[in-house]
Amino acid sequence: MNYYFKDFKNYIISLVMALAIATFTHTKVHADDIFKGAKTPTNWQIDKRVIYSLSEKKNKITGTGEKTRASTSRTLLKFRSDGDKLGVWGFIDVPYKSVEGPLGKNAGLGDFTIGLGPRGRFGNLYWQLYTSLVLPTGETDKRKTPVGNGRTDINLGLLSTYLTEDQKFEIDGALEYRITGENKIDINPPNELYGGLLAGGKLTEKIRFATGVTGLLNENHDYVLNSRTVLRYTFSKRVHLEAVFDKGLESRDMPKGSSIGIFVRYNF
Repeated sequence: MNYYFKDFKNYIISLVMALAIATFTHTKVHADDIFKGAKTPTNWQIDKRVIYSLSEKKNKITGTGEKTRASTSRTLLKFRSDGDKLGVWGFIDVPYKSVEGPLGKNAGLGDFTIGLGPRGRFGNLYWQLYTSLVLPTGETDKRKTPVGNGRTDINLGLLSTYLTEDQKFEIDGALEYRITGENKIDINPPNELYGGLLAGGKLTEKIRFATGVTGLLNENHDYVLNSRTVLRYTFSKRVHLEAVFDKGLESRDMPKGSSIGIFVRYNF
């Protein structure tokens, strides 16, 4: 019991410090959802996400707000090796975006991401490390609203989940450092740091709830901080559904808004 309590205490301290550093140094924060670091019941998982978002950013010259509406459909294929203590995992993320912004409407494939790393467990703390590559597959025609970044980025990340012995309570976190590449017009944006923190647990045998903060900050002192709420319904060990709600809280020279997403995952 003392081992798990110490493990839990160290985990809370490390996550709170990471979130505080990201917030107060104006770098970048992000956390996703329930059971973020835990192993899935099977080796392979299909993850389908549909997200609608509305954001607004002030134009520095005119002072007026520029609104962007986006519908994103993401298809992820994930692999996790057998075993609970130590293994490997990987993923491919293929997005399709429909965006309406200051330059009009545009739709098409976004930037593909492929990642790989080790995963494991220390007591009740599950973790996954990864390195991923973001490929410039999305259109970035300067005459249109872009659906991609137009550059190759490298991500270094950590996902984690702490579960109590009875699995009724959980804390989920994520940290990711993004090394940005040069885009098609020879501009290299600042590198970024992502992270975030969610907490929650079991409401019924099939329903789990979690809430917390996420954000987006970068090295040139721009940032946005969001609240996130997640509700999961588990149909079986193979299938579950999540509703994810985001609301912008604070920002500095970055779009702030809200979004709603539906995630469906199938383990096979």
